[in-house]
Amino acid sequence: MRPLKLKASYEVQFSPDSDFCLTLARDVSLWELSSRKKIWRVHPFSHPSHGSFSPDGSAIAVKNTAGSIVVLDRATGVLTKDFGSKSEGEGSNVVFSATGEELVDGSWDGLLTVREVSTGQIRYRKSFDGEMICRVVCAREGSIWITEHHPKATKSDLPPSDGFFLRWSWPIGDSTPDRLPLEFPFIISSALSRCGTRLVVVHGP
Repeated sequence: MRPLKLKASYEVQFSPDSDFCLTLARDVSLWELSSRKKIWRVHPFSHPSHGSFSPDGSAIAVKNTAGSIVVLDRATGVLTKDFGSKSEGEGSNVVFSATGEELVDGSWDGLLTVREVSTGQIRYRKSFDGEMICRVVCAREGSIWITEHHPKATKSDLPPSDGFFLRWSWPIGDSTPDRLPLEFPFIISSALSRCGTRLVVVHGP
């Protein structure tokens, strides 16, 4: 089987049907896995950092390090939505809701935001002062959401408090989230199982 020549990529995502592969580097590229060919390459903005397919695979949300979020057509790579959210700064990945009608993301300034894809209207926003939201994941077909929180250091000679996780039910904001009884220093990465019962955490000493 001929390998894909992806070169350096900051993030790789597979489509829900596993037919396509999205790669983020200087540009955003889509690959067809059966033919091992690049379908398109676009440059919607500088420094793309996170990407996500809609549940039906027809759209792709991309976020950059400045916090801007755009939506691309999967078939053509054409930009269909630009939410102009760069003032929020760098932050977590961006994720579609189970219906594909909303986008959820977090910022390193502590903002958790739920946007309507069709209009860009903010349906829910909550600020977590003194915290960075570094990851957003969902499970059980979008009924359970987990946000990964990193407290900011308050003193130059002391490390920040341990990172932790909040568990939300969908729709986010309709109920108070539960704080999981898990705390880890210097969280590097985390992943949630599809059933929502297992959380894998990679962290420092």
